[in-house]
Amino acid sequence: MKRDYEKFAGHGTAYDLFFPDRLTRLEYFTRTLIMNFIGWLCCLPLKGLYPGTELPPGETLSFLMLLYAVVVVIASGWIGIKGLIIPRLRDAGMSTRLWWLILVPLANIYLGLLLLITASETKAGRPA
Repeated sequence: MKRDYEKFAGHGTAYDLFFPDRLTRLEYFTRTLIMNFIGWLCCLPLKGLYPGTELPPGETLSFLMLLYAVVVVIASGWIGIKGLIIPRLRDAGMSTRLWWLILVPLANIYLGLLLLITASETKAGRPA
């Protein structure tokens, strides 16, 4: 029996656009750049959370701004793992269980570079 999300997969839907089954190196690289740019745009309203950006005197961050920051971080992390890391791991022929290395400092840099330079796995009917 198919799960709810599986009945949409493979039909050229928006689900396939954001959460593909596989990503080549070029697709992974371009989607990573786009994801970083969108993340940067989402963080623009969060003035005062980063070093070097000061809030005006007497102003504090509201609960809604902090909630916005948490939602942006969780959503971008989920989309990054499900839409970038796991599809690229599949395409490279690696175990999809390696996604958790993204959460480990320094190992995430290694995994990102490894996914960027590892060639796609050749399968019947799918060019490398």
